[in-house]
This record gives sequence, structure tokens and C-alpha cells, in this order.
Amino acid sequence: MWKCPFRIVAALTALLLTTPASAQDWTVAFAPGSNNLEPEAYLQARQAAAWAAQDPNRSVVVIEASGSPSEAGSGIGMIRALAMELELVRLGMSDGYIRIVQPVVSRAAPVVTLRADRSERPRPPSGYIDQMLVYFAPGSTEIPETAQYRLQIYVARDYYGERRLMISGRTDTVGTIEANRRLGERRAEAVARFLASHGVSWDKIDIIGDGETMLSRATADGVPEALNRLVSVDVRDVQPRH
Repeated sequence: MWKCPFRIVAALTALLLTTPASAQDWTVAFAPGSNNLEPEAYLQARQAAAWAAQDPNRSVVVIEASGSPSEAGSGIGMIRALAMELELVRLGMSDGYIRIVQPVVSRAAPVVTLRADRSERPRPPSGYIDQMLVYFAPGSTEIPETAQYRLQIYVARDYYGERRLMISGRTDTVGTIEANRRLGERRAEAVARFLASHGVSWDKIDIIGDGETMLSRATADGVPEALNRLVSVDVRDVQPRH
């Protein structure tokens, strides 16, 4: 008479053992001051991507970086999170299924936590991204490290498809119009070279130096303005200019 209840318990136990958990965490350690991925980090990323692939329509991987108080304000936490996002994208995870949350300060060793969760609702894939902005320090043509990771993610996701990239370099109003045109052009060339070095064909790229003629925020002459020091990468259905 006890056989039936025992069978029910056994069946429920087997079901629980074979049903994937609704969430799972992986912790990736980093050396203090470093954003280099160690071999263990690649393994953790593969495990997270494989777990998400079991139910790809409902799985979201949330990335959270934590670092020591001495790293606070350095931006390295976001760089580590972006490095992990890039690896997940290269492993085939789609747009809308990866989220980065604001890095936190911790007294423990610096880590990035990957939390794969089936209770969160994925965002719809965004498809094409028609514009990407890269900001620069005053007078500089050096691409910030966070922007380098975002550009690599952009390339890995192939947002532009078969369309062309119009890369426009812009400046604030500090300096002469001609000097700013040249600076804008050098910024655009820096971004174009970076994209080409990561797989974008030069045949898809058009470059223009707009300098201070395309201000995001209007200012008087000679005003340093961070929002105007940028390169705009626009995806367009256009023919190459001659």
C-alpha cells in the first residue's frame, strides 16, 4: 500500500534533479588593477553561455563588477564587465539577453559576477543600431578603453550588416576652425582604424572631419565642452563618396 506514495516521491525527486535551476552564479576573479581575463574567466563565460542556451528565450545574464575602494572612480569595474560581455557575445549570446549593472565597491578581491537568471524578462533584440558615439579627452585622438570594448561588441554583434559606416569626427570650439577640422578627422580615422583592425572592411567605411561644425551642445567660440568631443559612427544605406 506504500508503493504508490514512494513512486510519487521518487518521480518528483527525479523531476527536481533534472529541471534546470531558475538562476545560477559564476564568479570571475581579477588581479588588483587589472582587467585581463584569465583562463578561468573564459571557462566561466562558456559555462554561463551554455546554461543560458538551455532556454535561450528566457535566460538573461546579468553582469556585476565589484572592486576595492582604491579602484573606485577609476572605471575599471565597468571595463571588466564589458570584457565579460564581449566574451559572451563572441560565444553567441544575443542582444537583449545581457545586462550590465552599475559596478559596486567591495573590500574583497575584485571580481565580476555572472548571474544567469530565468526570472527576468529579456529585452527584444535591437537589430540594427543606427548610431554609436565615442567621446574623447580634450585635444586627444586616443579611444578610451571603455569605448574600445563597446566598439568590439558592436563589431562582434554585426549591427551594421551589409550597410555602410559613416564615421564623423567632431570637436568643441577650442582652437581654430581648420585645426578642429583636422582634429576631428584624426579622431574619425582612429575609430576607423580600430574597427578595421577588428574585422570591419575598409570598403564599408566613409570618414569625415566635421570638427566644430556639428556641435552636440551649442557653445560660444573657445568653450571646452565634453559632449562635443566625439566621433559618431552612423549606419547608412549610402554609396561611397568620391
